[in-house]
Amino acid sequence: MAGAILQILVGGATLTVLLALLASAGAKYFARTLPYSAAFLISLAAFAAVTILYLLYFIVQSAAALPNSIDGLFGLVAVSIAGTIITKLARNHGVEKTGWLGVGAKSILVVIGLSWVLTLIVFLGMQLR
Repeated sequence: MAGAILQILVGGATLTVLLALLASAGAKYFARTLPYSAAFLISLAAFAAVTILYLLYFIVQSAAALPNSIDGLFGLVAVSIAGTIITKLARNHGVEKTGWLGVGAKSILVVIGLSWVLTLIVFLGMQLR
């Protein structure tokens, strides 16, 4: 039991840092005045909150036997929360929202695009065997 909990915590922390690295690259690109260290810390805070929400969701899902059909909806809500957190925290660093999408939404779109590219690379790499 302790090993499973440790595995979940280490996996969640690793996923949080990797997603924060991708999102901070997007945040730095779209908010050039924001230092990279601040962009990384903002992204790390956003994805830490989302990772905690995911852990709570899966605990509730297993305890209450929620249908699997709401997983996609929860994923959409989770990335929306991450984008909102990034935009709000970037505003505290002087980055104003320009246009329809804020820096958080743009960063989340970068994360989604890069994750698709990485998934495609892994998939194609597995096909070459």
